[in-house]
Amino acid sequence: MKFANSKHTLTPNEVNKFVYCPYQWYYERLYGRKTLNELAKERNERLGREDKRLSFFNRGTEHHKSVYFYHSHFGKAAAAVLAAFAVILLLRVMKIV
Repeated sequence: MKFANSKHTLTPNEVNKFVYCPYQWYYERLYGRKTLNELAKERNERLGREDKRLSFFNRGTEHHKSVYFYHSHFGKAAAAVLAAFAVILLLRVMKIV
């Protein structure tokens, strides 16, 4: 039998997969993750099902993009306001304003 992953050592991740489900580990080692994902995609298309892993991944990616966009722009505005406040405070302490 020829494994897709024919290395002789096991990673901690593989041990974890084996402990969780020996069948998952075996089939992933036998066929490879890419082939199994392609087979699952074909099955889902044939049955008219959506791959929930992919939809959750896409939703998470979109969420993090929006959060990053919000925080990156909000952070810049907050930094500008804080810098202006610090300059005004410094000028008042030095009794220039």
